[in-house]
Amino acid sequence: MSTPFNVMIDLETLDTRPTAAVVQIGAVVDDTRYNIISRLHVDVSVASNMSMGRTVSEGTVDWWRKTNPAMLDEFQTYTTPLDEAIQQLTDFIPPKARVWANAPTFDLAILRNIYDYLGWDAPWKYWQECCYRTIKIVHDRGLNLEQNGHRAVEDASMQMRNLKLLMERA
Repeated sequence: MSTPFNVMIDLETLDTRPTAAVVQIGAVVDDTRYNIISRLHVDVSVASNMSMGRTVSEGTVDWWRKTNPAMLDEFQTYTTPLDEAIQQLTDFIPPKARVWANAPTFDLAILRNIYDYLGWDAPWKYWQECCYRTIKIVHDRGLNLEQNGHRAVEDASMQMRNLKLLMERA
């Protein structure tokens, strides 16, 4: 039996609920040994999110304003409709891949909510979901893990590189 690919997904959002407006989707696929072989980055239209009833919270917008105010302006320039962005992600994920997030209860819950809204099946099953945060908590014993600045594909890439390091030391 072949080893499944790993996919690391990261979202940038305007809320923390499962109904959050998604402004960036980042994902990377590995070669089954945690070496990145493919990357996906999609900037998603805020207007498209709003037309689909996605939510924005004042607390999350305030967090962006404090953390990276230029990103709030940049988000307004994004033009890819949310359903098109989700289709790109669906096409990107290899069959039977392990799907990682930091944590699945955030990123993957938001994505599942969108898939449900669209009436589409998610391209993974619940048993394929893996939690990067758990691995990091259990195995980070003084390792110098990379940090990043909230760009979805860069965060996903950093998390996959860190996962490789953590799994080598586990």
